[in-house]
Formats: sequence, structure tokens, C-alpha cells
Amino acid sequence: MIRHVQAHDFAALRTAIDLAKEAENEGCLPIAAVVTLDGKIISVGKHGAANEHADQTLHAELEALRNIPNELRPRVNEMTLYTTCEPCIMCTAAIALSGLARVVFGSADSEVGGSHLLDSFATRFIPRLKQVIWSGPLLPRECGKLLEQVQTKLGLNIVPMGLDQPTTTPRHSSASSKGNVFGANKRITAEGKNRPVVTLGGTTEARAKTGAA
Repeated sequence: MIRHVQAHDFAALRTAIDLAKEAENEGCLPIAAVVTLDGKIISVGKHGAANEHADQTLHAELEALRNIPNELRPRVNEMTLYTTCEPCIMCTAAIALSGLARVVFGSADSEVGGSHLLDSFATRFIPRLKQVIWSGPLLPRECGKLLEQVQTKLGLNIVPMGLDQPTTTPRHSSASSKGNVFGANKRITAEGKNRPVVTLGGTTEARAKTGAA
């Protein structure tokens, strides 16, 4: 498995950013994802829920997973999914079940991201989650702007996080919190709530939200 950020990671994620902007132009949230195999994009997905009455399962990550060509599915454990923001709990579960090798996200999400709910996963998900290598936030400034647009559209108080230099870590690395297979640590948001974020680089820290991360 790839354990370090490589040049093609940036190119793939920037493709997802372009797709996210297309999704926004189509009236949906600016979120998109792509799946690669052998460094080539084989599937894409854009957020597809144009309003609150639309199908709320039309998340970019799920669409990208659905669009993987059937003839390539036997190699899913070699694939990488790139998404503009940290996957939600629904998409995180789908990623675990799919058997992907890697997930690269552009911006961490303090409110909707699935990492702080991992302890709620059923036991059967844990071994699969441990096999996934997560990298990010890879392009936090560019993708953070998209996440802020999501915040505006939804009226949520989302705090884009992770403006530090990204590194990678396998999900089975040691965690500071018992039972947390993502190796997540706590970050304090503007509201004073403790929110875990993915620990990238093996360090554990708590930061106070004071404006720019």
C-alpha cells in the first residue's frame, strides 16, 4: 500500500476540486470525489442532492464508489478514493465495506466528518477500517474554501481544520484514545466542544480555534 503523499495525489484531488465546482454550478453542494487505480482515474462522483427534498444519499464518495467499473471491482483493494472533504459517517461506513486501500481528503471537517463517531461503529467494521490508509488534509486551503461554501449553503457552523503540512498514517497505528482506530485526537472548536480529528504524522495535540487553523 502507498503510505506517503505522491505527486499524482495532488493531481487527482485537484480533479475532484474541479468536479466540486461543477456540482455547485449544478445547484448542489461543492463536494466531489474520484477513484484511482494504478494512478489513473477510473470513477468520479459529485454531490447530487440539489435540495433538502432530494435523495440525501447522493454523496460524492458514494457516487464514486457506485461508478467503479464492475470489471475492476476485484482490484478494489488497490484503489484510492480522493474527496474534497473528510467523509461523513455514512460514507466512512461505505468505504470500510468497499475494501478500498486508501482515502485522501482535501479538508478536515470538525462537525460532519465521520472520525469523531468511530467508537459508534459496529464491531464488524473495525477490522476493515484498520486496513484503510487515510491521508490528509492534503489541500486544506483550496478545499477549506469549498467546505466554507458548504457551511454557507447548509447554515452550519462547520470549522475547516487541518491547515498543517499533511502526512499519512495507516488506520491501524496507535491511537491516544481507547477504541479509536483512526488515531484521532481532540481539537477545540470555537464553541469549546472537543472534536477529534485524524492524527496525521503520529502526534497528538489540542489546539484552540482562534481564527485560521
